[in-house]
Amino acid sequence: MIVDEAFNNPDSRRGQVLDWITHHSGWFIAAYAGLCVGTWISATNWLVIPALVVAVSFCGAVLVAALHSQLTRICLACMREVPVNASELAHRHRWLLRVRHTWTGRGAMPVLLVLVTVPLFVTALLPAAYSGLGVAPLELWVIAAGSSERFHHRLRPWCPYCKDWGEDGDIKEPAPDPVNHDSLIH
Repeated sequence: MIVDEAFNNPDSRRGQVLDWITHHSGWFIAAYAGLCVGTWISATNWLVIPALVVAVSFCGAVLVAALHSQLTRICLACMREVPVNASELAHRHRWLLRVRHTWTGRGAMPVLLVLVTVPLFVTALLPAAYSGLGVAPLELWVIAAGSSERFHHRLRPWCPYCKDWGEDGDIKEPAPDPVNHDSLIH
């Protein structure tokens, strides 16, 4: 499979670009969140083109990050991103892990249906200057979904919502290649 080969070949240029996008997806999420706030506050026309560029970049980065977490073996950069207190973080931020399981599971359709249809009616009722606020709930959900994918990938073994993780479960995480400890630190 071409996609699988692209994500599992860190020596190729394509693999390096995909890894870079994945491990910098937090910046795409932050840029999208900042732009969303800007469009909620200001309904100026000059934001249309930058908004489209940032939205497409954000969607692409989240898609690449999701594919990275599903298709690749755990890479060195992923190992570096696992926090020392991962179990504690997973417990403290269960809601964000729940968002990830909602948007990738059966609960996604009802949530998206509400978040897409309600703004259609609300936006029609708002004055033009505040029309950007009508889509705020949908944009907040999209930001939370993108953030949850990134957060979940780092804390996957400690996620309380992942079923069958462990000795007798279905999820089989391949062991990473042995590496020199110094390469993880630098």
